[in-house]
Amino acid sequence: MKGQPNRLPDSGSLAGSQIDRETPLQFTVDGRTIVGFVGDTVLSALLASGVDTAGTHNGYPLALGERFAPFIAPAALAQEVGRALPMQRTPARDGEEFVTLGAHSAGGPFGLFGGARTTLGHRYDAGISRIAPWLDGEADAVLEAEIVIVGGGVAGLSAAVAAGQSGGSVILIERRQSLGGDARLFGSIEDEEPPDTIVPRLTTALSHLDNVTILTRTEALSLGHDSVEAHQVLAGEDGISSRRLRITSPRIILASGAAERLPVFSGNRLPGVVGLVEAFDLADRFGVWPGRSSAFNTATSPAYRLAMLALDNGLSVARMSDTRLGPQSRFIEYSKAYGVPLSSGLVPVGVNLHRQGGLEITLSLQMENYARPEPTFTAGRFIVSGGWQPELALWLSAGGGAEWADGRLVATGSLPGIALAGAAAGYRSLSGCAQSGAAAVAAVFGRSAVPIFDIEIDALYESPDAPAFVSRPESEEAPGAYLDASESLAQSPALPAPRRFSLFNRPRAESSLAQSAHPVTLGDLAASIALGIVPEAEAGEVARERCIVPRLLPRAAVQAASQANGCPPHLHGRFGPSQAVWRLVADDPRHFEAGNQLYSNTDGSDPLTAVGVILGQDGEIGATALVGNGEANARLILRDLSRQVPVRLVEKVG
Repeated sequence: MKGQPNRLPDSGSLAGSQIDRETPLQFTVDGRTIVGFVGDTVLSALLASGVDTAGTHNGYPLALGERFAPFIAPAALAQEVGRALPMQRTPARDGEEFVTLGAHSAGGPFGLFGGARTTLGHRYDAGISRIAPWLDGEADAVLEAEIVIVGGGVAGLSAAVAAGQSGGSVILIERRQSLGGDARLFGSIEDEEPPDTIVPRLTTALSHLDNVTILTRTEALSLGHDSVEAHQVLAGEDGISSRRLRITSPRIILASGAAERLPVFSGNRLPGVVGLVEAFDLADRFGVWPGRSSAFNTATSPAYRLAMLALDNGLSVARMSDTRLGPQSRFIEYSKAYGVPLSSGLVPVGVNLHRQGGLEITLSLQMENYARPEPTFTAGRFIVSGGWQPELALWLSAGGGAEWADGRLVATGSLPGIALAGAAAGYRSLSGCAQSGAAAVAAVFGRSAVPIFDIEIDALYESPDAPAFVSRPESEEAPGAYLDASESLAQSPALPAPRRFSLFNRPRAESSLAQSAHPVTLGDLAASIALGIVPEAEAGEVARERCIVPRLLPRAAVQAASQANGCPPHLHGRFGPSQAVWRLVADDPRHFEAGNQLYSNTDGSDPLTAVGVILGQDGEIGATALVGNGEANARLILRDLSRQVPVRLVEKVG
């Protein structure tokens, strides 16, 4: 397709349900003309047009994707940082002129591997901040509702219908531009209502409820006991803009779903390496599929379904490998009928760029204590799946608990007025997610419990997901092995880890976390546990203190804590009965990241021995922090992922 080499034809099942191929458009990004269709996002149009690289990190190209992309702004507003937009949620508009924000490389990087035409040319090394400007803003508008639902998948839709039928005002927010979540990838089991039936049925029911307001392209940023902070991208006749929202409500349903785990191996974020859910979403919603030959490696069964869909659409599957030994699944049986080349017990150990295009992929057969490298092979694309982690960042921001169980972090405890639903609550079947949405509504209204039947096929017929594979690079020169697909850029150390140390003093300094305010994600934490960097017993405590990103401790919350001599709910009593909110400063200007630990000396590394925690930024060189037994002018050590920073307590403010 002219100008869109990665766009699938409109004749198959992955034609792109959200785009209107009868209405083409074009716009510019950094002066480069990009073509697409009405219904595209800026990101999907870029990927369809062959731009697959965000920039470089430590000398290697870094893939452009749903969870990692530069911020953009209309060219006329490029100097107004507060007008930045996320390209993942920004609709493509004919005639628009966008610029990407951040530091660009000079001269067009890595021309050896395809030239500047495939990259946005950004540098993500130390000192390059990735904090989105809308995370620290004040609300442009305040909305009210009797119940707010976060997430527009099956669980969120079911909750919205149940809440709407009760007669009160309902607001449903969804970060994508359409509803339904990822149900179409996972399909249904036994006699469940299939996704292509249940999603239209629920959305039709919502369309008849005047008391339900649906906000798409809206991402929840933080959660309090009675409010949700969110950011919405607006597309109107006057152009594209955004607004920061505060939605107040005494009842909140978290149907935020689950995030896909990234298998950890050298080169796991090179252009061409993509997660299963993102690969399906790009193809199903936008008809985008880079390359014609794809290899798969999976710890889960739905990857086989995408492989079959790829074959149905005339695409080539070079290889389908599974980390599980002898896995069983209805999807696997169907794949055999399709003639998909299958192998099991294989894990990815390294990917590199091929000089003639595509990827060089190395797998290894692993059984207990036995390992045997397989011959390297090439493919245009490598689709990987490492299972799913319930998306609990908002739950943690509101003071919810968590613990490590069955290879993932799961929610514990309860919060008044807040209920989890769907995959965020651990449900896996389509019917279980739908029923949990209605059950969550009943719970926050104090009604009788609604039964939930989460269908599970016997392991004899459907092998459980395996833990996401993790490994360490063989050398410092190998492409990075990233712990997650998000913005933290934290990597697996190449050298063997000490017997006992935490996520906060990893030996490698490649991550830019020391110089900018990237969060430690739940994916980072899960991979760190698998690598032995964080003990399982400490997972919940580390998550509560370290996986709360700056946006989850907004300025208003810090001010309220200072004025009320209080602190976020999950930190009550954390540093002893004498803990207080202090203002502190560092010797040099820097951005303080909420969640960074404070220690009494440079030997501190165990989060359980921390004496304080950063709450938020305060000026260029200062921050507010919750500290136990603090004294004016006392010296402490702030530890982030790769260095220690001396700080000084200035005054008690709460």
